Amino acid sequence: MSTSATPRHDPYAALRIPDFRRLISARAAMVMATQIQGVVVSWQMFKLTNDPLALGLIGLAEAIPSIVVSLYAGHVADSVRRKNIIVSAVAVLLLCSVSLWLLSRPAGLTLLQKDAFYTLPLYAVIFVSGIARGFLGPALFSFMPQLLPDRQVLSNAITWNSTTWQASSVIGPAIGA
Repeated sequence: MSTSATPRHDPYAALRIPDFRRLISARAAMVMATQIQGVVVSWQMFKLTNDPLALGLIGLAEAIPSIVVSLYAGHVADSVRRKNIIVSAVAVLLLCSVSLWLLSRPAGLTLLQKDAFYTLPLYAVIFVSGIARGFLGPALFSFMPQLLPDRQVLSNAITWNSTTWQASSVIGPAIGA
């Protein structure tokens, strides 16, 4: 009687890699933070304008630059060190978050007084964050496989990466509300 030694499936194989654990932990924190920020910015914009269209324009202000730079960002991710792109994009997103925080302070709210372009500073910050996210996406997706010692763990890593993103995308707005 011969038994073939098939390797046992390890559902936590990718999580046993310290660099991968750090990556998805940072990604979970970042996704939750951006989701919380999205709720807060939407609430602030609606409070300022009382216009549902302004909420839709927030999405456009972020999506359009992200989509426009995505092809170029993919090329850059293939030709520049991905870690540098990730660090730069996260730094820009951090600056955007600080800018949004400053705009929500009393001194920043004076910039948002009702005139013809009073919401422009918020849209400008969201536009810049859309550009940063346009570069961050391709760099992150192509960086993750570099952390894995062999390709056998790739499908497990993709599963954990996707699960982490989905959970963070649900938890973030719940916290922000």
